[in-house]
Amino acid sequence: QANRPPRNPVRFILTDVITARDKVKKDPTLTQAAMALEVSDYADRKMTPATLKVDAALGAINKRITEAEAKLRDGIPGHANGSMATEVRAHVKAMASIPDRMKFMRELIAAGDTESVAAVLKAKPFLSGLSRPEVDMLLHQYNLTVQPDLLPRIDFMKKAREHLERASAPFILDAQRAVGVKSETVKRLRDAKAAAKLN
Repeated sequence: QANRPPRNPVRFILTDVITARDKVKKDPTLTQAAMALEVSDYADRKMTPATLKVDAALGAINKRITEAEAKLRDGIPGHANGSMATEVRAHVKAMASIPDRMKFMRELIAAGDTESVAAVLKAKPFLSGLSRPEVDMLLHQYNLTVQPDLLPRIDFMKKAREHLERASAPFILDAQRAVGVKSETVKRLRDAKAAAKLN
């Protein structure tokens, strides 16, 4: 159930609107225009809280995605001080090339040698012969290694967001069909009613 995409609340009101439209048609005192306004007003009352729920759901998903992605940039435990940390950085910097340094660092990460990894990644990049983007890449890999479920979770949340956005997009058109009158027609009727209202 935790991996099920969020339910789209806006889909549940369409049947109510259609039922209301059929019910209003049975009122002999209402003209076609009055019926249209009655059903449209009912749909608006139903749609507003439903669309707010969708906005809230999307906001919650976006917040969780942002928080999860921030964890990919989290720092690591340990420190970059001390003679051992200095020796680790010197060892890395003395390597022949950047690919060699990156390979060595990835091996340290895979081995779980957090102390040695911290000695490099928590210090200024140039002290180990690395650039800031390279350090960021290694930090990203470290966080994925210690939190292997992070990327699948982010991927699932993004798919859930896409599902909700895709399902919600046609809602206004579906609601208009349920009302049975185009929104432009409803606006024209409301304007005419307001203009004819007695003071």
